[in-house]
Amino acid sequence: MARATPPSRLVQQFSKLKERLAEVEDTLDAIRSGSIDALVVHTPRGEQLFTLRGADQTYRALVEAMNEGAVTLNHGVIAFCNNHFARIARAPLEKVFGSPIASWVPSEEFRALLASLERGTRQRASIEASLFAADGTEVPVMLSVGRFSSDNQTSVSLVVTDITERKAAEQARRDLSRRIVEAQELERQRVARDLHDSVNQLLFSAKFRLNSAQPESAHSTRETLDQVRSLIDKAIGEVRLISHNLRPSELDDLGLGAALRSLAKGFQSRYGITTRCRCSLYRRLDSEIEMALYRIAQEALANVARHARATNAHLAINCSNGNVRLEVRDNGKGPPVGPAAQNVRGWGLKNMKERTGLLGGSFSIQRARDRGTIISVNIPLLHQNGCSTVNPI
Repeated sequence: MARATPPSRLVQQFSKLKERLAEVEDTLDAIRSGSIDALVVHTPRGEQLFTLRGADQTYRALVEAMNEGAVTLNHGVIAFCNNHFARIARAPLEKVFGSPIASWVPSEEFRALLASLERGTRQRASIEASLFAADGTEVPVMLSVGRFSSDNQTSVSLVVTDITERKAAEQARRDLSRRIVEAQELERQRVARDLHDSVNQLLFSAKFRLNSAQPESAHSTRETLDQVRSLIDKAIGEVRLISHNLRPSELDDLGLGAALRSLAKGFQSRYGITTRCRCSLYRRLDSEIEMALYRIAQEALANVARHARATNAHLAINCSNGNVRLEVRDNGKGPPVGPAAQNVRGWGLKNMKERTGLLGGSFSIQRARDRGTIISVNIPLLHQNGCSTVNPI
């Protein structure tokens, strides 16, 4: 048989319930009258519930609709924040309310700024800092703070903007600038090497032969002059080739199609790799696009010569559906696959990808079905379209 609860125990429990009910009623009256800023209630399960002081629904909707975090600080403690700030902090609201802002933004510069705002020596300011989220992520943020008074109490409003994407874009621009400078330096080195290995050697040889000529022998003199003339012709040819590689005259005068056909013919002549070009372009393209596609084709053929061990190469370019497409194909050994592909860090591929990306295009490199490599580039055209067929060289 169950034992009955003593009357004194019941009276004690009833008295405690009555006291808690009175506390709840007092709290509700305080909320209704607007005499408190926020209510923090700890439940037996450790949850926390919050209520704003008398803020109207329009204001709340506005704050919650912001794309930035909105925070109110009282003596460095978060008295209110919107859901967006909680998302930046990767934490539920109940973990954010009542916590010191320094636990999220442990910046000495920001702490000094808050102190100056609370003293009244500053009214508003902005600062970049790092917010350390609950999951350990370091989030770059812009903090815009302002000082305001409410009920004879100084508080600080804080707008938190996640600038991760902006920081990434700034870093990408710095990386691009660095790579452009490095590419320019590599191009200077290539030109200097070409001049030294070809033109300089030819001119030195011509000078040597002139110095060793024997004036008393007419036959020797004629033979030496013929040799010198041949060396100078070769030097002139090398200078023209270097100049052409720097800026092909066909590209400016006749357009991309003519420049690519000339590129293919010169490549075949220089390396003995059978090279064909099919161009289907109706009109001139934007000069920036023409130059980018020419450089990509030039770099792709250079990779064929250096790495592919190919006997045939093929250039194709056409435009349709508002896009221009360049394809460079060879019958060589093909690109690395599997783990080996991760170790490919050639400047040629990087340059081709970056040139394509700067024009909003797409770049791909893949192994051909039979053998060899296919490099494909697609670049969107704004107001240019149309195709005509030109017979391959």
